[in-house]
Amino acid sequence: MSEFTDDMEVGFMWGDIQVMDREHEWAEGVHTTKDGGEIKLKDMPTEHLKNTIKYFKDYDTSELEKELRRRDLPPQRGAIR
Repeated sequence: MSEFTDDMEVGFMWGDIQVMDREHEWAEGVHTTKDGGEIKLKDMPTEHLKNTIKYFKDYDTSELEKELRRRDLPPQRGAIR
């Protein structure tokens, strides 16, 4: 019997937990950098945001993409600035 049998019965391996953690933190509006620091998505430099989306292309990066789209939208006519 494999040492991973319990994991397979639950339906995921430890790598999946890391994916869920990343996606959960992005849903909360934060990103943990590779050096362990935390940064709010709204405070991430645009290039860092783009690179993060590319790096985590196999993850659900919809929250990151939403922040990127928010930045790329032209100002709305009559919007308060």
